Amino acid sequence: MHNHPHCCNFLFLVTLSSISLAAAGCASNSGLARQAETGLYIRAPGVIAAQSFVLVDSAGRPLAELSSAPQGGAGLVLLDRNGKARAAIVTTPIGEPGLKLYDASGTVRTAAIVSNDNSAGIVLYDAVGRSRAALTETPAGDASLVLYDPAGRPRALLPATSRASR
Repeated sequence: MHNHPHCCNFLFLVTLSSISLAAAGCASNSGLARQAETGLYIRAPGVIAAQSFVLVDSAGRPLAELSSAPQGGAGLVLLDRNGKARAAIVTTPIGEPGLKLYDASGTVRTAAIVSNDNSAGIVLYDAVGRSRAALTETPAGDASLVLYDPAGRPRALLPATSRASR
């Protein structure tokens, strides 16, 4: 994947700045979406187009953001009650899907990607962002597991003679 040694360093480009969002907005034949707290019905648009869409709770705190990156790709980022990213589903500028999971401090701890060549991988990171383990599969179906020491250096590779280790 991306010609990195051991296929374990995945780059996810998620710059939350612009997206086109198309959402069906009509819940009934008359175009009325739902009943508001006042008892009146709110008319919903058929399509919403935006560069970024932020979902907020009733107090206005962001819960999620759906947007595109300036270089291409898109992402949906789910936030915790403190506004920190906790999960992201992304597509890279070249269309590869990925998933990122963050700890409470906002550090990526797990990342997964499926590359356009049909290889796939999952990486576990420590609290400072260094790779600790990587599981990859090549398009040919060869799988490998790489374990890293606390400094991020590869220490164990299974299988030791797989094509993924070359």
